[in-house]
Amino acid sequence: MKKIPSRSVKIVAINLLLLVLLLEAGSIALYFHHTGRFFYSAPHGADTTITPQPDSPLFDEGGPATVKRTLHPYLGFVYEEHARKRLQFSNIDYAPNNVGILSLHDYPYKKTSDDQFVIGIFGGSVAMYYGFYELENHVLANALKQLPYFQNKQIIVLPFASGSYKQPQQSLELSYFTSLGQDFDLVINIDGFNETSLAYLNNKSGLDASMPSVEMFGPLVQLANRSFSTQELTLTLEILKLKDELKETEAGLNSCRFATCYTFRWMQLRYLLREYQKKSESLSSVTRNRTESDSLVHVDKHEQPLDDATLIPGLVALWANSELSMHELLTARRVPYFVVVQPNQYYSTGRKFSEAEAKVALNSSSIYSEGVIKAYPKLIAQTGELKRSGVKIINAVNVFDDTQDAVYLDSCCHYNRAGNELFARFVAGQIVKSLETEPITR
Repeated sequence: MKKIPSRSVKIVAINLLLLVLLLEAGSIALYFHHTGRFFYSAPHGADTTITPQPDSPLFDEGGPATVKRTLHPYLGFVYEEHARKRLQFSNIDYAPNNVGILSLHDYPYKKTSDDQFVIGIFGGSVAMYYGFYELENHVLANALKQLPYFQNKQIIVLPFASGSYKQPQQSLELSYFTSLGQDFDLVINIDGFNETSLAYLNNKSGLDASMPSVEMFGPLVQLANRSFSTQELTLTLEILKLKDELKETEAGLNSCRFATCYTFRWMQLRYLLREYQKKSESLSSVTRNRTESDSLVHVDKHEQPLDDATLIPGLVALWANSELSMHELLTARRVPYFVVVQPNQYYSTGRKFSEAEAKVALNSSSIYSEGVIKAYPKLIAQTGELKRSGVKIINAVNVFDDTQDAVYLDSCCHYNRAGNELFARFVAGQIVKSLETEPITR
């Protein structure tokens, strides 16, 4: 046998080493491009920073999103045990607690001292991220500490918000947890966007505006259904298999210690997500044409969507009645309740978008914009009546009008670090001002 020259072996080895180094360097550059961080100095373990963007089904505010969700008999849907979520600029992982809400505590949370002051945060994804931001930056807690009542208080922030929640889910959630014995000293509900955008999408699909978001609820109901046709059964098994593969791949992604490993896992995750979305859409298409009343698990639908003249006053009234319900329940317990109407890019104010931010924040074909454009003015007009009923309303729609900085993270409704900071400081300022006028009496 002819012996391979040692020089050739060295050349091959050097080329392989160079290839590995180039792959690693390219992967480090890709990671930095997506996260703004150097891979080897970033925290690892459950880092989902460069995993799918908001238009993918794994992201909780859009798409089928059944990868990390499961049905709940009272709340509509909650996170599954394996789910993790963090802010883009955060180092803390929020995992589902004992009831499937992303939090650092199980619920009901029991006070360990009379000096503890419990604040509950309710709403959709914007409220969820607001709660995370408060837990990490203590904007509201520090503002409250300026008031004499809070000098010796330990402020406990409990997130009850969840991506895609909309009224009356918050109202039902509050009633549910108070019945379990959860004690509150102050409650903040941040909403308005989902109550218009997602309720409008519900109506388009034939689902009642009061039901949980069709984007989340519909696919989950389909997966829970046991009266499958052969085609539905095949698709469902494929979806469940993809779901398991997604969990395994994401776990592998988070355990990578080299940027090249991270990049390949990330590419694999994106591929699996696309397949998952295709299968979910195929399942929706198959089930759309059969009689749902014949299914073991189904949600009754309208024969045809309501027209805007009927729908919009109804969904605004639904929002107002839900806020009033929460207010009355908490007032009976002498717990201050604040409703925050959230800012968003599709309700026109005096804000000027830079060209760069407009590319990120504004999408003329967004599925969320139509309901907001048509219903948000009516919702805001309803705040006057709520105030006259004693509900404390914080109208935050203009909070970004005076800043030149980019504040939106995506074309849905979410804020970057600068946006979350501005929003958090505005909410804290308004709550402190209200408590100065009407001090805590509990």
